[in-house]
Amino acid sequence: MESKKNQIIDLEGSSSYIILEHAIYKGENYYLGARLSEDKKEITDDMTYIHEINKEDGVYFETVTDFDLIKKLTKYMDQ
Repeated sequence: MESKKNQIIDLEGSSSYIILEHAIYKGENYYLGARLSEDKKEITDDMTYIHEINKEDGVYFETVTDFDLIKKLTKYMDQ
């Protein structure tokens, strides 16, 4: 699997994020991303966990909102 660290991804209807960390949890890819400024030249303090969803028609990304999952990902990525 190709690493997405330091790559920029766009969340649909949202902002662009640079990938800082990657984890595989229960066979799914999760990333810790830092939001970029609108011109994509600066990294902001806004961090979020992102879930990669693979479908037949492409790869999609969504923010993780489940607090329990966020706690698990934080602990896992902190190792």
